[in-house]
Amino acid sequence: MLKIVTCGYSGYSLHSANSLLFLLLLAISSPVAECQEKTPSAEDSVLSLVEPTEVEKRIETQLDMAIDVDFNRTALSTAVEHLSDELKIPISLDEEALKEESIPRATEVTFARKSVRARVALSMLLQPLSLTYIVRDDTLLITSIGRAEAVHETKFYDVSDLFRIEHPEDLQNLDYDMLIDLLTTTVAPESWSDVGGPGEIQGWNGMLVVRQTRAVHEQLQPFLARLRLVRDRILKREKERVVRLDDEPVVRVYNLSALIDDAPALPAPKGDGEAKRDVESAAKLALEIRKDRRQQAEDVAKQVLEVIQQYVAPGSWKEGEANVGSKVVGESIVIRQPREIQREVEKVIEAMHTAAEGDNGFGFGGGGGFGGGGFF
Repeated sequence: MLKIVTCGYSGYSLHSANSLLFLLLLAISSPVAECQEKTPSAEDSVLSLVEPTEVEKRIETQLDMAIDVDFNRTALSTAVEHLSDELKIPISLDEEALKEESIPRATEVTFARKSVRARVALSMLLQPLSLTYIVRDDTLLITSIGRAEAVHETKFYDVSDLFRIEHPEDLQNLDYDMLIDLLTTTVAPESWSDVGGPGEIQGWNGMLVVRQTRAVHEQLQPFLARLRLVRDRILKREKERVVRLDDEPVVRVYNLSALIDDAPALPAPKGDGEAKRDVESAAKLALEIRKDRRQQAEDVAKQVLEVIQQYVAPGSWKEGEANVGSKVVGESIVIRQPREIQREVEKVIEAMHTAAEGDNGFGFGGGGGFGGGGFF
């Protein structure tokens, strides 16, 4: 068996869903400007339990339009009519909700901004009146927050890309706890069932199944988009770090004892009368054998090193080359090279072991000699 001792930085890797989510948990609190006022991409794969109508889909699309808004002490009803005409979508006022909240249609509103998403403009326009909106029955309905919170939608969020999945059956065994904890403590934390709220969430088959209000769903989508952005940044930095590490030289010691033929056995004593002489002879022979074995081991190591330098990155073994080097020490080779080259060295030595263990005549110092077994 090939024995390798590595000297240098071992690094880390993202081998589990928990480690990735842990890094996301640390990173999510940092500002990510790119996520502000951005719609989730199609790859987020958000599915509603009830399929929206074509009109409702159009309303959602139009709400992501950038518009210019300039309302200065404008009647609420007039502002709503203007937005409806601007976006070319049906917008209605919930008259019963306005009565419950004692908000006349003529209540003045003020809001101005250039190139703002329509859904953002609408939310900021209605917020001072404690109003919000929902999309239902082919219209955008402006209503009270209380009434809106009584309407829950169930949506499926594909989050399988946030986990390490190697086989299809892994989807059945994902641990969603950390992701759900991260989500429920960050997005509308008071609205979830574990703290007495109405919102429900659970993981299933690579998806999060969420029953929540429209307002919370609208926060979930950019939150997951932000997670993916942070995830991509982490993985990019990890990839860059691995590339840098591959370029940094490390020292490894390769023990070649398995490639060296066993030393000949000591002769057995011939008889009682010759015991003393045999012991002395055996001691001398043992010294010679050890000397020969050491020399043999060093010769084998030198031959192996020559082959490695010939076949693995030949141009990187030049005398005086910065940060690289090699040396034979007994039956071992000490090599200082970048990790990528060290991996190729391991392959060469493993191939030598495989050839030496076979019945192909491979060997050093006897039989067909080095290379006789068909290596390469």
